[in-house]
Amino acid sequence: MGLAAKIDSPTAFLTAIGRSAETKVTPETWEELWKLDRQTLKKAGLPVRDRRRVDVILYHVLVV
Repeated sequence: MGLAAKIDSPTAFLTAIGRSAETKVTPETWEELWKLDRQTLKKAGLPVRDRRRVDVILYHVLVV
């Protein structure tokens, strides 16, 4: 069973990314997760490096 099979919620996705983003941002739906932007992550208290990481991963998931 691969990692994709274990990611069944937005919280699980953020946990898989790491950086403890799941403790500061808690989107209820996948749609809310895809709408996250750097400003929202900043307001949630994520440091710059963590915001960049989440943003880059979300971008690659959406584009690729």
